[in-house]
Amino acid sequence: LIAFLLTATAAAAQAPVDDVQQLRREVEAMKQQLALSCRVAIFDFDRILAESKRGLALSKAINELHVSRQAELKTMDDEVMRLAKRFEAQAQLLSEDERKSLGNEILEKRNALAKAVREAGEELERRRAEGIQGIGEIVGEIALKLAEERGLDMIVDRNVPLVASSRLDITDELLKRLDARS
Repeated sequence: LIAFLLTATAAAAQAPVDDVQQLRREVEAMKQQLALSCRVAIFDFDRILAESKRGLALSKAINELHVSRQAELKTMDDEVMRLAKRFEAQAQLLSEDERKSLGNEILEKRNALAKAVREAGEELERRRAEGIQGIGEIVGEIALKLAEERGLDMIVDRNVPLVASSRLDITDELLKRLDARS
């Protein structure tokens, strides 16, 4: 094809206008034929995450971590609330120094709670991203083998904006092979 395009380009430089238009039509026809001969398969990575053993295990681990962190944060929040109620109930009875000390303790615990909330969210997101990346690497390896076995030129994620026929979808086979590795 490249040799033809080079020859066509050289010929176009010397050909009359009608011949150039004919060459352009021929080149366009060859490009379309080449595009039709390209073997493509698609898969759905979101479905792999939702249905594979590894994806389900990742989801379970993230949910368990979330529940654990929520319990820790609730304990911290309960302590802040307990101190705030104590402050309200005893404000009239406490000396100025005691009020200041208790107010500072409440402020420190609120700041610690806010920091713990932020860190818990960051940890959950980091662990999720690491898990997804690990699954993605394995799926990539499997997809390369499938491409070789099936003579595929390209494998793309269905969630990438493009038009594709469902007959190209190899998600079922990727799921089966991914779960076989578990």
